[in-house]
Order: sequence, then C-alpha cells, then structure tokens
Amino acid sequence: MVDRLPESLRAEHDAVMGSQAVPYRGYIIKPVSHRHQPYFIGGRFIYWGWIIVYASGEYAGCNAGPGATWALTVGGAKTIIDCLHETGPAPPVAQEKTREKESARLDQCKAWSDRFWKLMEERREIPLDEELSQLRRGKSA
Repeated sequence: MVDRLPESLRAEHDAVMGSQAVPYRGYIIKPVSHRHQPYFIGGRFIYWGWIIVYASGEYAGCNAGPGATWALTVGGAKTIIDCLHETGPAPPVAQEKTREKESARLDQCKAWSDRFWKLMEERREIPLDEELSQLRRGKSA
C-alpha cells in the first residue's frame, strides 16, 4: 500500500503515534493513525487522531465511542468520555430476538444516541474549522 502521508508531516505523525495512552475516567485514550487512508475534513487531510477504548472488563481494548467515534485531540476525546458518563450506559443487547423487542431496543438506542450527540454539540467549545486551524498552527489541546 502506498503511504499517503506527506514527508512534511511524518515527524509530527510519528510523535503523536509514539505518545502514551492516556487513562481517563475508566477509559483509555489512544493515538490512532489514518496515514494510509486519511480523512478529508474542513479542507484538511487528517492523518491521525485519538480513539477511546474500554480500560477493563469484558470489552477491554474495544472501541468505546459510539459509532467508532474518534477525536482530533486528547481534550476532544475527554469531552467524548464526559458525555458518555453523563448519557449513561447504552441500552443492552436483547437476548431474545423478537420483532417487538428489537423495535423497542432500537427506539431506546436512538434516544440514547440523541442524548449523547446533543451533549456533544453543547460541549463543543470551538467550531470544527477553528479547531482544525489551531491544529495547523500546532496549538492542539
């Protein structure tokens, strides 16, 4: 696979990827690389970010962010974790699969998801384009 990371960003990428995982409120914030398949957000290619994984229990090491959420900064990842704590646990998976139970569970999941994303939007301190601009200038949280 061709490495798409520009030479000018390799040192910064390697520094982030060499960062230690950050424990926070029962989760672990870990650096993640998108160097072979970057995201294009706000007019900028994003080559790395931070994901949230469970620190312990049955799902230790698995992504804890809803929809495989990731953040541009450690501060952004902490905000996601704070919102997860405020929203409470996601609805459990139904043990019995019936149409009625699955429909009710999906309704619960949608309500949980709506609460989580509403909190995330309320907590956004700065607009995404400004956050990307700060990252370009090396002022990440």
